[in-house]
Amino acid sequence: MGDASWTPIFVTADVPIEVTNSVLEAATTEIFQVGIGSNELVGNIWVLIQRRDQQPFSKPTNAPVATFGSDFIGATPEELQEFIQSRFGEDGVGKGSASYLDYLSDNAFAIIDERTARDKTVQFWVRELVDGIQESAIRVAWNRGSEIDEALARFIMDEESDEDLIAPARNAASDGQIVDDDDKEGLKQQVEDWMTREEENSENKWFEFKLDLTTAVQCTYGIYQRGVVDLLTEREEFDENGVYR
Repeated sequence: MGDASWTPIFVTADVPIEVTNSVLEAATTEIFQVGIGSNELVGNIWVLIQRRDQQPFSKPTNAPVATFGSDFIGATPEELQEFIQSRFGEDGVGKGSASYLDYLSDNAFAIIDERTARDKTVQFWVRELVDGIQESAIRVAWNRGSEIDEALARFIMDEESDEDLIAPARNAASDGQIVDDDDKEGLKQQVEDWMTREEENSENKWFEFKLDLTTAVQCTYGIYQRGVVDLLTEREEFDENGVYR
């Protein structure tokens, strides 16, 4: 997920060039504490993508950047996901020779938009392999879970009621075969069988993080090291506005 040295960053809103430069400047000056009274620069990872046919690339892109017209004004995250996967990656455009990691990621990117100007955050999108059970846990953690998600969470924690088993079991039923609602052990087995099938069928999915400019680069490393599922289900690293710090 986080092997590439460089992460594409796009401007998708008509913001002043000062906003873009503030993002790049923050990345260049970002520090982390390595000991008592000792700090080191984290290192800028952003590569500003201004045009769809852009070559070459500034790796990294440092401020100041002159005013430019972005080809990506109004682009959706889904469009950018498709763009980086078709263009970048280990064997894609922008591959360098400085190291075997000298390429632009096709699994992560950042967005500068009107929200950046307002609250000094960037959108960070990252792709990770997850299964349906993990996605369900994330929805519950962020209070977006369905009735089935909530019941499944209680089932995993061994806190389910008899009624909790019915909806997940019906959802899990294969070939239209429904276990009798009064058969608790049968319902539990049906849910467990479905969970096993879900865990065996992971897919790459995209997830969004809001990052504060002052710690954005460090936070990308935190996402890579801990993993999307762990961070989004635990939630202790997020502030009241959903910003990962």
